[in-house]
Amino acid sequence: MNNNLPPSSLEERLLYLAMATSEQRWSYLAVQLPDQLIEFLRDENIRGEVLLHLKNFIMKQALQSTTASTYYYVEISRNTRGENRVNLALQLWSSYQTASILLLEITAVHRSFLTLTFTTAESTRVCNALAVLQGTTYIPFYVDPLLRIQTNENRDHASVRLSSLDLVGALAKFDDPQGPEILNFFLGSGLVLSCLHCMGDGDTLTGKATTLIVMNILMQEAGLNYCCDSPERVQLLVQVLRQMVEKLTGNPSLQTLKYVVQCYYCLSGKSKLSGVLNALRDNFPRQLTDTTFRNLFSRDPEMQDMMEDILLGR
Repeated sequence: MNNNLPPSSLEERLLYLAMATSEQRWSYLAVQLPDQLIEFLRDENIRGEVLLHLKNFIMKQALQSTTASTYYYVEISRNTRGENRVNLALQLWSSYQTASILLLEITAVHRSFLTLTFTTAESTRVCNALAVLQGTTYIPFYVDPLLRIQTNENRDHASVRLSSLDLVGALAKFDDPQGPEILNFFLGSGLVLSCLHCMGDGDTLTGKATTLIVMNILMQEAGLNYCCDSPERVQLLVQVLRQMVEKLTGNPSLQTLKYVVQCYYCLSGKSKLSGVLNALRDNFPRQLTDTTFRNLFSRDPEMQDMMEDILLGR
């Protein structure tokens, strides 16, 4: 192959990458357009590196986007005349075997994820796959096992769980046109319980991500009704919220505290139900009524107002 000319066909490009040094391969992949990177996913030997480049591309565009809705709509310069808008999500979903490849990357670690054989390399690779998959469609069934890990998780497990929660959180936009359908899927798939598990057992970042997801669910009438439908669900929810408050006592976060207060605010709207009222009364954290978070409440009048309504029983 003439080294002065770039490889043209997919077969030639894959051959070039197979023969290239790691530095040459990295430099070559770094300048490829997303549709070209997606094609390279078919080669298992370089798939890990391709996933990293795709993830980096998505993150770069996310930082440049002015709104969340443009996250996966990226501007790619294809010629000197201008730029064409490309729907990366559509490319990922419609290109040959790409969705299957991404799903296989996730399901391949299910077994090792639950054992001591799970490695940092596997963690990095599946995190990258989850980040790319986030731009396609909602398929939480495949990530639910990654949320249900025990409290003795290590750093690699925590990274994968947080990436999984980022994917779930990106789907929890229930005000979108497909919001009711997505919410029904959440409620029927057991994801709510998985998120509550993460809230109780996770670290600071995991707690923040899952509390936001649970808050978004509770702000929907169907989601609130689901969580208040049985005494067991109500009891689990208020216990986990109390755990979150206790964690925040040692590591305060205004944003996470506001998520927690919003959850209590939603629940207080159902306080006429005896099961909800009793659960709130028995598990309401004293830290929300004493001076523990005085400084945080003073910085957010809206959170103060919600707290007053909660204490007044709305």
